[in-house]
Amino acid sequence: MTGYRRVAEFMSTHGEVAILRRFGKLNMLSLLYSQAEITRLEHELNEVASQNPNITSARDWVTFCNSPEDHDKLQYQLALELQEKLIRFNSQLLQQAELMKLGQPDRYNLRFLCNWLTDVAQGDFPLLGRDQYAWNDPSDLVSLKQCNSHGPFSYALHYKFVPFLYGYFGSDRSGDREIADSKLVGVASVIGCVVASLLPLTSILALYLIEDELKRLFAIIGFTGVFCLAILVFTQARMIEVFAATSTFAAVLVVYVSK
Repeated sequence: MTGYRRVAEFMSTHGEVAILRRFGKLNMLSLLYSQAEITRLEHELNEVASQNPNITSARDWVTFCNSPEDHDKLQYQLALELQEKLIRFNSQLLQQAELMKLGQPDRYNLRFLCNWLTDVAQGDFPLLGRDQYAWNDPSDLVSLKQCNSHGPFSYALHYKFVPFLYGYFGSDRSGDREIADSKLVGVASVIGCVVASLLPLTSILALYLIEDELKRLFAIIGFTGVFCLAILVFTQARMIEVFAATSTFAAVLVVYVSK
C-alpha cells in the first residue's frame, strides 16, 4: 500500500497525527466573496422593490409569485437567488466557526508525522504532488484529535523523555506508538498522586524531628515552596488555585508547629 491510502491508514491508526490543512486564508476569502455577492444582490433587490408600482404584490405572496409584471418577476428571481446564496453562506459561516474551534497540532505529533512521511523506512515519501508540502506551515494546520490534557510533568514525560528513550535505544517507532498517550497520562497521574500523598507526611515527619524553632520555620518555607512547585508541575491549576492551595498547606504546617 502506498500513496494517499498509506497516509490515510497511518492517520486513522494514529489519531494524534491526523493533521490537515485549515486553509484559513482561502476559507475567509470564500466567505468574503460570498458576502460581496449577497451584498450586491441585496442592493439590487432593494432597488427593484423601491421602484415596483404593484402594491398588491408587495402584500400578497401568491400575487407576487404569479405576477406577470416585469418588476415582480425580477424581484422574485432576485429573492430566490438570495435564498440560495444565503443558505450557502450561512452553511460556510457555521462550518468556519466549527473549524476555528479545532486546535493546532502538538509540535511533537507534527514532527512525528513529518518524519514518518520523509523516512524511507516508514512513509517513504508517499505523496509526490504539491500537497506533500501541506504540513510546512504549522499555523495553518488543525488536529482532528486533541491530545489528553497534559500538565507540565506529563507533557515532558510524553514529548521529551519518551522520545529521548526511543532515540537513545535506536527505535524508529515504525510499527506503532508503543506507549499510548492515555497510558502516559495515567503514569503521570500515579506519580502525581504518590507525590501528593508523601509530601504532607514527609513535611510533618520532618517538622516532628526538627527541634529548633528557627529551623522549623525554614523547613516550613522549604516544604511550602516544594508543594507549590509540585502543583505547578503535576497539575494545570490556575494561579489563584495555586495560591489558595499553597496558603492552606502553609497554614496547616504552621498550626502543627504552634502545637
